[in-house]
Amino acid sequence: PVSHHHFGRRISDGCVTCHAGRANRDVAKANQFGTPVFHELSLGCERCHGPGKQHIAFHSEAGGSPAADPIVNPADLDHARQLSVCYQCHLHGADRVARSGRSEYDFRPGERLSDVWVSFVNGAGINSDATTDAVSQVEQMHASRCYQRSEGRMTCTSCHDPHRIPSATERTEFYRSRCLSCHAEQDAGCALPETQRLEQNPQDSCVACHMPARDAADVPHTSQTDHRIIRSQSLLQPSAADQEVVLIDPELFPVPEIEQRRARGILLARRAESGSDSAAATEAIRLLQSVLSDGAGDVRVLDALAACYDLSGDASRARSYLLQALSVSPDDEWVLRGLAANCLQSGDHTDALKYLTQLLKDHPDDGRLLFQKTLALSRLNREAEAFETCLNALEVYPHEPGIRVTLIQLARQLGREDVADRQQRDLDRMNEVFRQFLQRSDTSEHRE
Repeated sequence: PVSHHHFGRRISDGCVTCHAGRANRDVAKANQFGTPVFHELSLGCERCHGPGKQHIAFHSEAGGSPAADPIVNPADLDHARQLSVCYQCHLHGADRVARSGRSEYDFRPGERLSDVWVSFVNGAGINSDATTDAVSQVEQMHASRCYQRSEGRMTCTSCHDPHRIPSATERTEFYRSRCLSCHAEQDAGCALPETQRLEQNPQDSCVACHMPARDAADVPHTSQTDHRIIRSQSLLQPSAADQEVVLIDPELFPVPEIEQRRARGILLARRAESGSDSAAATEAIRLLQSVLSDGAGDVRVLDALAACYDLSGDASRARSYLLQALSVSPDDEWVLRGLAANCLQSGDHTDALKYLTQLLKDHPDDGRLLFQKTLALSRLNREAEAFETCLNALEVYPHEPGIRVTLIQLARQLGREDVADRQQRDLDRMNEVFRQFLQRSDTSEHRE
């Protein structure tokens, strides 16, 4: 599809902190890494037990009391901090915002999740068609009666062994024993007679009935179990209230009020920008302005305000906030991108070119940046450079018709009729393929 990122999809700090052990990050620049990219490829002990240097030193010295071992044992933590060890990666929710001055790399086992992130959820992650959002196990567990009635005793490790995954032959009995470790205490067992259970599932699996697999709506070809631990299939349909975006369990994960306003403002700004939502932009501005005096150098707040003012049509004020942010963080990618787009929109093509050139040093294969540079060069009457840059952009995004149209125009301006004619033929073929695709889609809809 035209919207697919292809090889331009960003591998972010948030990706590598959960999908790899220890990244060789560039501290000064988000989502940038040194060579080699990883110091540790796989997730290691320290991800759940915290830094191990003092632990090693402790055991290197004879005579220490085991009680004084500085390593974190999640089993010894309180409910919120124990959950936080898992939630650092397994809670995606609606979105999360790093607190002021914190980054994706800052969480340490023994902290609360809310010491680093402000996490938002919107319901249990189950859709009206019974599909689920990938990585929504936490919200679903919080919605379960088992969790709500456990009085703080139920955690992820109530059911999951953090050090091993049961084999296929062990799985049913392993999880069944976990269920019965609680339900047997109540002498309740299962409400269905054994004969009826075995008819439905010969292995007598609790999970098969109460935690059925759901297709993931947002990640193709994947599924996950329904962690709401449902008793009745009538609970498949989410309620309308499930769509409200709220903080995850504020009692367990308290967040200072000013950080709440900051995070909600940034969240609204993201949504305003992605959906061109002027109402969300207005509310985001109100929230972010209220925290700006306490965080005048907060780059993420300044950047979010700029995006909202730009959406509201005040490009001058947007640039003012972006320049403030740039003075604090001269290499911030998102600020530079904002400035480049702002300058292009405002007709300041010289400054736009300056920011784009700086960005392309770190992102030489970014097709969108290359296309923006093409436009800036073209408007500065530097057609030959624009032509070469546009060729590079098309190499990255050959499916993007706007780039090809611009290349055709530049080729004709430079008298490169051979290039223009060849690109026009390719564009015509692309348009015909797209037309046929739409026609087939329309025919399929009518048949249904």
